[in-house]
Amino acid sequence: MISISSAKGIAYKDSFKYDWRAKDTLAISHTLLSHQISIYQEIIGPNLKLEEKELNIRVYQNPENKFYCTGLVSSIGRTPILHGFSSWGSPYSELKITIACTNCKIELNGGSLRVYTPRDSFSNDGNFIDPPCTTQIDDLTEGIEGCSDFFIEALMRQEIFSKKSLLRSLWIGEQCLNAVVIHNSNSKGQSMSDR
Repeated sequence: MISISSAKGIAYKDSFKYDWRAKDTLAISHTLLSHQISIYQEIIGPNLKLEEKELNIRVYQNPENKFYCTGLVSSIGRTPILHGFSSWGSPYSELKITIACTNCKIELNGGSLRVYTPRDSFSNDGNFIDPPCTTQIDDLTEGIEGCSDFFIEALMRQEIFSKKSLLRSLWIGEQCLNAVVIHNSNSKGQSMSDR
């Protein structure tokens, strides 16, 4: 299973009601959830094509402030299973990726990577306990600046980007724009394409 989550409480700032994200019902989907689907795609292998029916994408309206500020994505019929959560209406939580494998758990939290193994770790009483951290690597990422620099430098060198990568990004964007919206008063939800 691959779990990806991130959150920050910007939907509770006074200025959020004037923000473009507050005016776009699907903003949480085509911003944060699209990144999570892209990360999942990279982990399972960029050559394995996801199908539309394999993703379940939902955007939820916050009953308190009426903004559509929470999104969930999960995979259906695909292993490893994806569970993604993003919110602008909860306390800050740095991007965290957890991969649960047969014999280990891998966590990427911010710029730190940790591997916990073996699965069969027991207390003195013979009960399962969290496996010990066997590998830890810190300061892995440059953040968004590194990605932006790479993109700008490639443009300046007039490099050609992968058509396959572009088509995959467009497909992910299309799926996010077709997310099912769960309104505060409508627990069943409605796909934006159904309107």
